[in-house]
Amino acid sequence: MKKNTKQQFKLLVWLFALAILYITPSYSQGVDCKIPAGAIRLTESHSTLESGKTYVAYEDVELLSAQIIIESGATLYVTTGVVVQGDGNMIMNGGTINICEHAGFFFRGSVGLGAHGSDKDAIVNVGSYSFFSINGSLMQENTVPHNSTIAKGVAQIRLSDGAHFNVCSTFTQRAILYPLIKYIGKGNNRASVVTRAQVSGVDGATMSDSPMVNWFAFSSISEVVPDKALLCKEPSQCKDVWPEGLIAEIEGLCGDTGQTSPKVSLTKVGEFVSTDANGGFASVGEKVKYTFMVKNTGTSNLPSVILADKMLPYNYEFVLVNGDINQNNILETDEEWTYELTYLLT
Repeated sequence: MKKNTKQQFKLLVWLFALAILYITPSYSQGVDCKIPAGAIRLTESHSTLESGKTYVAYEDVELLSAQIIIESGATLYVTTGVVVQGDGNMIMNGGTINICEHAGFFFRGSVGLGAHGSDKDAIVNVGSYSFFSINGSLMQENTVPHNSTIAKGVAQIRLSDGAHFNVCSTFTQRAILYPLIKYIGKGNNRASVVTRAQVSGVDGATMSDSPMVNWFAFSSISEVVPDKALLCKEPSQCKDVWPEGLIAEIEGLCGDTGQTSPKVSLTKVGEFVSTDANGGFASVGEKVKYTFMVKNTGTSNLPSVILADKMLPYNYEFVLVNGDINQNNILETDEEWTYELTYLLT
């Protein structure tokens, strides 16, 4: 009798355990947060995360540099419960940022994601119930080389269950062979994208290929389409999918600007280059040389400037010929950069 009672008790324990597993959501942070040996502790003085090196934030860090550069092949881990902040701008030429569960990465400046035509990954992985927030603008570069139809490297933000991505200022998307947002959760909770200002991109740009992503857009959208993401333009119309407490959180982050609004002026000049004796009429195979002058007319420096022209094919490359005097890839106040592009008539 005692033996049967013990067996019945064991059976009840197993059934109870199975019930707990069944009714408890299995949240997965979707981010590899196993810190490798030899990782370098991130400190406030870091300004460049070097290629081939791994960095880790074990406690809250306020980066002091006016510009943070993340080189291709660098890796940063933001451990659980930690928030990394920066007042300056960030240029992410490549590399990986892993924001672990219940952690955050917050920049008051602007962010350039990816390097044009580099074929190198520039990826931000945001773990479960973590956030990645940018007070300035986000400029996602097209990493695909000229005339290539295959994306070997991507400039992308990957969100896990309940993760949030927020942009307070403008957002520009250049890539079309892959979406900006990739969902990496297990379907337990939706991820959220919040764009507070104008969103623009090239024809064919998409936000996300996953229906587990909510996109809350509170300003105009040009060219970028949600694809499979759920688009909401007014919080009152989509209360059921707006994460609890997110409004206050995002409003607080966007209110802490730390810099003035960017302003630029753009001048475009086209010159037809005739190569045959047909009286100056355009023929197939001849070229048009375009010159673009971009000037910073605001009061704040602008990192990782991305030039786009909707009248030209997305895979044409703008060549910077002069203007970046100190070659720091920052359009500083009163600087004027000159780009050139040659278009082949077809």
